[in-house]
Amino acid sequence: EELPDMPEGRVGHCAVSTIGSEIYIVGRRTRSMDIFDTVTLTWKIRKYLRHMPEVRCNAAAVVLKNKYLVVIGGYTGGAATASCLIYDIWCNRWSSTPVSIDMITARYGHTAAVLDG
Repeated sequence: EELPDMPEGRVGHCAVSTIGSEIYIVGRRTRSMDIFDTVTLTWKIRKYLRHMPEVRCNAAAVVLKNKYLVVIGGYTGGAATASCLIYDIWCNRWSSTPVSIDMITARYGHTAAVLDG
């Protein structure tokens, strides 16, 4: 079976699966986010979804506690960043992590994984 095309083309994005059947696609050279439902094999159009606070290209992303999508590092358009963005899936809200817990080194094009999380 052929899957439907994404709502818009992407490059430099990352994808993470989350609660239930949804795969969240974040990042590229815009702040938008797309969601693919693996049960219905359709792209969800959610006009209420909040965009990321800033562009993140070639970042890594993970899901924590089945509630938070964490976008780690990436390229912001001017340079690599060491900061993280956190999206609360249940509350539809983005926040930034404090500088005190940034990565030691700014990076992009990396990967991330969660253990026991």
